[in-house]
Amino acid sequence: MRKADLTNGYKSITANKLRSAITISLITMGISAMVAIKSSIGAIEEHLAQTYTNMGTSITHITGKEDNPIRNFEVEEFCKHYKTTRKIGIFSSKTFTATAQYKEKTTPPLCQLCAANGEYITISNYKLAKGRNFTQKEVEQGGQCCIIGNTIAEQLFGEEPPLFKKIKVSGVWLTVIGTISKEGDNSKGGIDNQIVIPWYNNIFYDNSQPLDYQIILEDTENRAEAIFSKIRNLSPGDKKDYNIERSEMLIEEFEENISLLEKAATIISIVTLIGAAIGLMNIMLIQVGEKQREFGVRKAIGAKNSDILNQVLTEAILLSLIGSLLGIITGSIISLLISRYLECPFHISWSSIFSAIVACLCVGIISGYYPAKRGATETIVDSLKAR
Repeated sequence: MRKADLTNGYKSITANKLRSAITISLITMGISAMVAIKSSIGAIEEHLAQTYTNMGTSITHITGKEDNPIRNFEVEEFCKHYKTTRKIGIFSSKTFTATAQYKEKTTPPLCQLCAANGEYITISNYKLAKGRNFTQKEVEQGGQCCIIGNTIAEQLFGEEPPLFKKIKVSGVWLTVIGTISKEGDNSKGGIDNQIVIPWYNNIFYDNSQPLDYQIILEDTENRAEAIFSKIRNLSPGDKKDYNIERSEMLIEEFEENISLLEKAATIISIVTLIGAAIGLMNIMLIQVGEKQREFGVRKAIGAKNSDILNQVLTEAILLSLIGSLLGIITGSIISLLISRYLECPFHISWSSIFSAIVACLCVGIISGYYPAKRGATETIVDSLKAR
């Protein structure tokens, strides 16, 4: 790529600003889609991978099915038969949302009222921002206390210390003994919107709906399934009437889903770049048609076909590289905004940036070669006749 070709290519681009801007925009959209999607997927992947890593290995979740929930007595039987020194977390949530009140402040009806034992917070890898966990006595006696999520603490107390303050939930006054660090999940059911009360609290037993419990434990010896099946009177060949998921299974499922997302992102990016390539080729054909007389004059004074070819190719590559640079910047900004919205760590996919540059070079060469070849092979007479 010679300096003269670069100069001529730059002059041609600036001489047709609107046309060049449209072409660059098409390429920018394709590249920004590639970088943004790949980088966002990478950020989500890193965040979820860290979450699963923090959960630890062999963490097992046992949950009931819709028509066969896990009852209180089954949880007690399981804890009695599964003898271990490790923690066993017990958790159950209401099937409806609740509202919490402190003085004149009231939360929206989006709080999820949950009952749990003291191990639930620990084994779920939640961190207490302030206060303490439930004591065994509070769990066994259904103490009138609670641990609240970050969103609820902010809505009710703002900058005021929440510990040992009383809030009203479902007509019952509960003392706040702890708050959970912000987890970033503000959706219904997320820990930031949960009010966790001791397992045997009466709030959970004053309704006609049966409670559905979840059991969370570190099952390194893979004994949980056999013990719970025995409690459910299931034989080894019987179909399970409950769900059991291990952290390894969740990680494998997560990796499969990420792989599908990456494939989908690649297809979207390729389709977008193909559209950009077609647009660039059309623009270059128009450019070549308008410059036929110029090419004829250059050939008449000694220019070779290769000189014309290099000039047109250089212009196409310049357009592609400018679109690539703008696409990388735009895609990175979009990825940053998505990361902040999802509260994930910002991630730049260097592989996608490298792929974007290579793709743009390919787009420039492929899209520019046919118009360049067409312009270069025209005879001097035909070129001079062009209007």
